Amino acid sequence: MYITGTVTDANPGPALHAVMATTLTAAGYTLVDTVVIATRTHKIWKSPAAGNTQNLDWYLDVAFTTAGAAVFGITPFESFDPATDLGYRGVYLASQTTTDAATGTRFGATGFALETNWFSVASTGGASSWPAALTASTQFGYWCSINANRVILMVSGTPGYPQYAGFYEPDPLYAAKAGANIYPLVGGVLGGMSRSVGLANAAIARIAPQTLAAAGWDDTMEPETILHGSRPDLPAGSTSSYPFVASRIGLSSSTTALSRFGRWGWWYDSYQLASSTVVRGDTCIIDGNACVLSSPNNNSMSTAFRTI
Repeated sequence: MYITGTVTDANPGPALHAVMATTLTAAGYTLVDTVVIATRTHKIWKSPAAGNTQNLDWYLDVAFTTAGAAVFGITPFESFDPATDLGYRGVYLASQTTTDAATGTRFGATGFALETNWFSVASTGGASSWPAALTASTQFGYWCSINANRVILMVSGTPGYPQYAGFYEPDPLYAAKAGANIYPLVGGVLGGMSRSVGLANAAIARIAPQTLAAAGWDDTMEPETILHGSRPDLPAGSTSSYPFVASRIGLSSSTTALSRFGRWGWWYDSYQLASSTVVRGDTCIIDGNACVLSSPNNNSMSTAFRTI
């Protein structure tokens, strides 16, 4: 489901959430909790297992400045307890090298309050954040694609960095190795991707335990080198109304271009484009799918996401 429009409100965070809430509900999400921390409000939504591709529950934290213009963020969790307001197995950065051996998550079965240890765009707690979606008390535009697997949001205040929260599409080789312990949640921004270690563009919920020597997995599969932004993998029959080639955006532990060694999978419905000429909100067709484009970021790269 795709929504786009403008918001003009003295308190743009609640106003933008209200716009998204209707579509989240239509896509099968349910609002399970509201948590207010200092100047920010967190709306916690659940995507039930029965409605998504992975057949796993996951939770979406939509966080925003309660009054006045500031930031707006979306963050995924494996679990959330409305009775205690604690999040469980949220996404973490490659630089956070201590993990729970049983699950490959940052904190295992231990829950923590929002804005403490989780990598969140709206947090002022113990984790840094990726580029925020900046809202304004004057009119600003939004472009948002929502389905049960993921939420992608772009606003005109930060048009080069669409935010992403939800599942990624696992590479079959990784899925076979991870087995029943797979839980492919990722959060971050689609802009600014490049192949380098420890980028703050992306964070994942877990690395399922692996036998590194088996099935071609390389020895770079370590917590500190989990995340690399761009893994170009050209979609078959890619077409566009612009003179550029689109690549799927991948997630892996390997810096070897086009290598399956250490590759977790791909961000759903997301592409990267080597172009500095597009304008946010432009549309194109990629691999037969209608997509909306971001503005170029500071690496002269644009991203596109499907309008479904």
